[in-house]
Amino acid sequence: MLNHITNLIKALNDTYEQNALQYTEFVANLVDARAEGLLIAIIGNGGSAATSSHFAADLAKNTRNLNCTCGHPMAWHKFYNPVRVELRSCNGCSCQWYVRDGERPFRIVCLNDNTSIMTAFANDEGYHEVFRGQLPSIQPNILIAISGSGSSPNILTAVEWANSNNVFTIGLTGFKGGHLAGMAKCHINVPSDDYGVIEDVHSAVLHGVVGEFQS
Repeated sequence: MLNHITNLIKALNDTYEQNALQYTEFVANLVDARAEGLLIAIIGNGGSAATSSHFAADLAKNTRNLNCTCGHPMAWHKFYNPVRVELRSCNGCSCQWYVRDGERPFRIVCLNDNTSIMTAFANDEGYHEVFRGQLPSIQPNILIAISGSGSSPNILTAVEWANSNNVFTIGLTGFKGGHLAGMAKCHINVPSDDYGVIEDVHSAVLHGVVGEFQS
């Protein structure tokens, strides 16, 4: 365990130092996507599929910044009581809360969450089509692709389609970035050859992104 933690801390530091500009570009594109109501799609395989699903849930739900009718700003995660399953008002008062004016919710879909359509494409057209095959029907404005190796065929075919259809592509990789490094318009690489470390850093990066929209 100590070895993994040591490697993880190094990878986190290296990723931050080597990808600061790319991270800023990532966040800036999400700021625009939220303001303009653009659709974001996210994809991944295996552990990256779980990371994709997790990020989609966090970005859609946990970025809702709220105001109380008494005028106090608050964030949902500071006032949610998971034991009583209720939302309480600020300072113990009886006022209500609401999403701040002018702040749209994020529109995001995780393409590996629909097992029926994924298995249909895999069975009928091949596993390399499970993501690309879904893109024409939803027409996303941004595609986030997570791949530890950066070389998964179904990720690359989806990114290739996206680049050819004016979709802004963001890639998260490990190792040397694989083919995805040269295909994604915004690329964040975790300089590690350990899949566990790579996946942990991807999760940390994406939690950081969500945190940029929580206030």
